[in-house]
Amino acid sequence: LHDDHDMCKCRKPLPGLIFSAQSKWNIDLTKSVMVGDTEKDYYAAKNSKIQFYLISNMLNLDFEAENRITDISEIIKKIN
Repeated sequence: LHDDHDMCKCRKPLPGLIFSAQSKWNIDLTKSVMVGDTEKDYYAAKNSKIQFYLISNMLNLDFEAENRITDISEIIKKIN
């Protein structure tokens, strides 16, 4: 098991799991989008150079994000 103090490469904000998925499924990260609701999600996307969208909630209002959305359906409008 992992905890927040473990800096294994697979723990966000490190991009290990993203790179593992990229390799396993031949994912083009330049054409990928990540959606999350925490700073760790943001930095995992940034560390893997994936476009990121932050879903607003009460716990992340003080975090500045370039692409903030309030609902997952907003992404459809933004990526088309």
